[in-house]
Amino acid sequence: MRYVGIDVCISRDALTAILAEAVAAAPRECCGLLLSSDESGRIDACRRADNVAASPARRFEIDPRTLLMAHRTQRSGGPVVAGCYHSHPMGQPHPSVTDAAQAEGKGEIWLICTSDGRHVTAWIARPGGSVHGMFDEAHLIVD
Repeated sequence: MRYVGIDVCISRDALTAILAEAVAAAPRECCGLLLSSDESGRIDACRRADNVAASPARRFEIDPRTLLMAHRTQRSGGPVVAGCYHSHPMGQPHPSVTDAAQAEGKGEIWLICTSDGRHVTAWIARPGGSVHGMFDEAHLIVD
């Protein structure tokens, strides 16, 4: 996997919250939404979601109520849903085949972190990506 020239910017506060959540959720996968205050794609905030997957230690599924509310808020002028995040308690912070199957592939941002909060990677989901035909790695910029 290699960086393909795409930058993903995230606020330090949002990233700190995501990593703390990953640590607290272990050995289950944490998950949530990445939010931007505008169409720029800069991640200003995150919204934690319950992981409603049948096997939350091995996969994630964002609670549909959280997703629905975030999209309703976006339609009324609130933050843009730029993508999602989740942790990999037993593995590396790289997309799995399961992640690729779940991705919409419309340019959304995926952040994946380890459950110890030490490693995080950013990905752009789009058909034909270099990883599992769905993801291209992005350069994560924390500000």
